[in-house]
Amino acid sequence: MMPDFLSWLLIFPILIVIVCVHEFGHFITAKFFGMRVEEFGVGFPPRIFGKRLGGTIYSINLIPLGGFVKLSDPKDPEDYTSFENRHFLERLLVLIAGSVMNLFFAILIFTIIFMLPHARMIGGDIVVNGLVPNSPADIAGIRVGDQIVALNENRFDSFKTSEVRLRKLVDWIDQYRGQEVEVVVKRGSISRLGGISPELITSDVVNVVPRKIDPSPQVVVDEVKNPETEISLIDASKYLPNIKIGDTVQQRALGVSLGLVNVRTDQVTRPFHLALADAGDAIWNSVIVASVQGLFSNTNSSQSSSGLMGPIGIAQVTGEVINKFGLGEIIVLIAVLSVSLGIINLLPIPFLDGGRVAVLVIEVLRGGKLSKKIESLIHASGFVLLLIFILVISYSDILRLIRGDSIFR
Repeated sequence: MMPDFLSWLLIFPILIVIVCVHEFGHFITAKFFGMRVEEFGVGFPPRIFGKRLGGTIYSINLIPLGGFVKLSDPKDPEDYTSFENRHFLERLLVLIAGSVMNLFFAILIFTIIFMLPHARMIGGDIVVNGLVPNSPADIAGIRVGDQIVALNENRFDSFKTSEVRLRKLVDWIDQYRGQEVEVVVKRGSISRLGGISPELITSDVVNVVPRKIDPSPQVVVDEVKNPETEISLIDASKYLPNIKIGDTVQQRALGVSLGLVNVRTDQVTRPFHLALADAGDAIWNSVIVASVQGLFSNTNSSQSSSGLMGPIGIAQVTGEVINKFGLGEIIVLIAVLSVSLGIINLLPIPFLDGGRVAVLVIEVLRGGKLSKKIESLIHASGFVLLLIFILVISYSDILRLIRGDSIFR
């Protein structure tokens, strides 16, 4: 699905918000330590408007792709207001403050969302919707329609919300990879037996060994020539009913697709302390873990689960969020992208904040600063690598658009 014109326009305010939040973290921390800040800019030059206040120029710039903070260069070795002449710990805190501010910003957004009245899925039974032939679950005897009640005596009905129940199941399976686990399942549900007495519902214990390592992605084909990289449409449909030829299947530890039945929806509000806890939980499990998994994913670029997007991908996901969930969900997207930006910026790549942190650590270990020439060369090479990385990601985004693939597939 091609992003519409509104989606393209929304890229600019979204990038400005999350990047300026990031830069504000650098700015406010540098000011706190008494460092001289030459300029805080919204957008990138050329400058449209600028005003000097308290020794800092606050500017509005023409290119609406984010923002920047310009710290002062040292006027002399004794210039204590310069970033370069400050203690290692102070410089470190300034460099990581941008990512920390992105995290705080996302926590604030999610906390406010949880404090407002919102729909929440409560309860529900975890059910096996699909099963890959010859997968660990299939070999163990798990069947489509089984309700998973417990894993090694860990029950799921002790958790109130549906989302937590599913996540706990996945977490516990990951915890026992390569080990035999007991899965308690209910069979013969009323829905499957067409009104037969619930006394006929039985509980069984199935012993299954989750895979230690997820198998490689498999492309859906008519006729399988290489079972390591291909899966037949018939078998794939038993796992994902709406799968098509050419799509990619990524199995995990058991080789099942899961769903929920008997779920109810309540309108809930949360007091501040509980909303704050929910926000931290949502960001950690739904954003940070997913982002880190995406960065180190071994899946191919056709999968939306890779978690890596360039500006074109952001345009697409913005359009899909609006079409699927409405304009109001853009605020959630901003929070998610804010955390992702913070994580990426902490990677030890030259030109990013994490690269500058790595240079600081090297300087401490060697007992002296790197020469300006070497440091400039490191950051310049990092900038080139970053541009190449963005181009590669954008190429994947373009291919996804040409194929008509959805981000949320």
